[in-house]
Amino acid sequence: EEEEEEESSGDPDMPEVDTEEAEKQLKREKAVRPAFKLLVGKHTDGFPVDDLPGLLEELKVKGFTPQMCGYGSLHALAKAQPPGVWRYDRTAKIIYPPQK
Repeated sequence: EEEEEEESSGDPDMPEVDTEEAEKQLKREKAVRPAFKLLVGKHTDGFPVDDLPGLLEELKVKGFTPQMCGYGSLHALAKAQPPGVWRYDRTAKIIYPPQK
């Protein structure tokens, strides 16, 4: 439950939603994380954050948007992922595999 509160923490890239919708968004995000991990495993040199939706389509994750998970942009989604999922270079906007 603490995670949900942190996720609605006044970030301008994250629209305000009620608790029920926040729970649904968190479930969606957790459901797609295995695909995130698979992508960084395949693209060990990293990939641009803007390529994420297209790369997910290749893994049969259709119609993904960051808004489905409660984020206002791909950049906000990438920044919010825990270190075990991937590393995100905010300046270059590149997603890399997590550090071992």
